[in-house]
Amino acid sequence: MMKLASCIVLTAALMSIIPAFAQAPKSTAASAAVQKEFSSFITRFRAALKANDAAAVAGLAKLPFSE
Repeated sequence: MMKLASCIVLTAALMSIIPAFAQAPKSTAASAAVQKEFSSFITRFRAALKANDAAAVAGLAKLPFSE
């Protein structure tokens, strides 16, 4: 009888915390300005890779990424 009661209590406790983990994920979409900045960067980065321009690739890949 004691095992049954402890199982019921444990089940109730677990059921009460499940909604905290089942919440909808937050939006991770970037703003229009960030998307535009990335689009510009990736275009230049791909062009440097295609041209086999090591200096340009290194310059675009160095930290910090912001200019």
